[in-house]
Amino acid sequence: MNRQVDFLPYIFFGVAALHLLTLGLPSVNLEFAFADASKYFINGDGKLLDQYFKYQANTIALPYLGYLVSKVLDVEPIYALRLLSTLGLYLIVLSVRKIAIFLKLNLSLALYLVLMLNPLVWTYAGRATADIFPASIALLSISICCCQSARWYRGLVSGMLFGLACSLKYHSIVLMPLIFLLLCSEKKWREILIYFCVFAISAISVVSLFIFFVFKKYGFFLAPPMYQQIHGMSINNPLNNFFGYAGFLLLLAVPFSFLPNLRAFKKKTASVYGILILFCFICFLSGYFFLKNTGELDFGPLDRWLSPQVASGLLSMFVFAGVFSLYTQIKIGESEKTKILMVVGVIVFLLVLSFTRPAQRYLLFVLPFIYLIVNAELLKVKSISFLFLIALMSSNVFIAYSQWSTGVASQGMVNFLVSNNMLHVTDPGDIESHVGNFFAKNNQGTCMYKVISGRSSNSLYTSESPYFLGKKSYSLIPMK
Repeated sequence: MNRQVDFLPYIFFGVAALHLLTLGLPSVNLEFAFADASKYFINGDGKLLDQYFKYQANTIALPYLGYLVSKVLDVEPIYALRLLSTLGLYLIVLSVRKIAIFLKLNLSLALYLVLMLNPLVWTYAGRATADIFPASIALLSISICCCQSARWYRGLVSGMLFGLACSLKYHSIVLMPLIFLLLCSEKKWREILIYFCVFAISAISVVSLFIFFVFKKYGFFLAPPMYQQIHGMSINNPLNNFFGYAGFLLLLAVPFSFLPNLRAFKKKTASVYGILILFCFICFLSGYFFLKNTGELDFGPLDRWLSPQVASGLLSMFVFAGVFSLYTQIKIGESEKTKILMVVGVIVFLLVLSFTRPAQRYLLFVLPFIYLIVNAELLKVKSISFLFLIALMSSNVFIAYSQWSTGVASQGMVNFLVSNNMLHVTDPGDIESHVGNFFAKNNQGTCMYKVISGRSSNSLYTSESPYFLGKKSYSLIPMK
């Protein structure tokens, strides 16, 4: 155990160094909104804040932190925000380690590396968005809260951190039931209630102060009015969203969520596996025809090759395969009581979020707990461990390349429009989420051109990334 703890920081710093190499990648997926909002606190330009509220339903807490870091380090806000995300990766690893010690779990170094290289974690650990850093603060709060000594000041400090996490991203509050269940696994009821009350009051106080400040300064509470309906509670598709969330979470936990532990794997007969494969196929068809993506449960750069129906079918299949695999790994008994409570907490988290617009990045809050739940015996087989780590690293290289390709093609289109004085009469269309800050707030009726993905026969100009593999293209077409 000591040898693993000694080597863990070196593994993290190796992964962090890889993220530093990608620090200069082009801005994509609304990073510009956060970076420009940080600039508002530098120059006081109200248009930058209006732009942020136009594109974001997140709070202004992270842009303000980005401003503070950029001021201290004397770097551009986008780099400051990306560094905060990489810091969030460290806090997640630290928090998972502390929670594992509290739960008396001996996690291998390979499992920590798998967590750090998980495509969802890898992607957002290098992005200037309000995703991994708020999740990491929430996990840090939980790791402090779940210490052996239930002293009131620990509840106070962890509660304040949790309040900060909720202020950065209010989805954090949905972790409260999971925190309570974790406390129930080790402490007596009287201690639980006192400790949890101190924690909750401290967190609520921090959030209340933040909400008061924002309302006094900007005139709204949690989100700008134009986003309250989009991201508000909805009873239209909660069951659909829950299965989508569950499938995506279990997909992210591959191979642990797909293959049972080795002992169970060896004991199964061919006929049993035939039945399992049949059920997987039935689940795939069910998702293909009935499961709908009502938000952002997408596969990123892979979406260009996967139809929405196939993606939904895969998610549905992973729900069945993942539940079966976890069932074989968690045996009902006192020794597994904590894992069962964590499963319940994760399910509650997914159920609550299913009443809002789904997005895969919200799973950052609970994905680390999946690694605490699963049986990682597969990683003891060196060949499996090596091949899986190679697969993770390859997928992350592809993700980084896709980000670069998308950013280069988007910026190329902007450069063409600027040089030809066409920016003010162009609808950014498919590049708006990457370079929307370059475009004036035009009335749609005044736009003469629009940018679309891919090549078009009636394109006036096509901007492409320079390499063939995974090439990204955008075309400028006249509006009808």
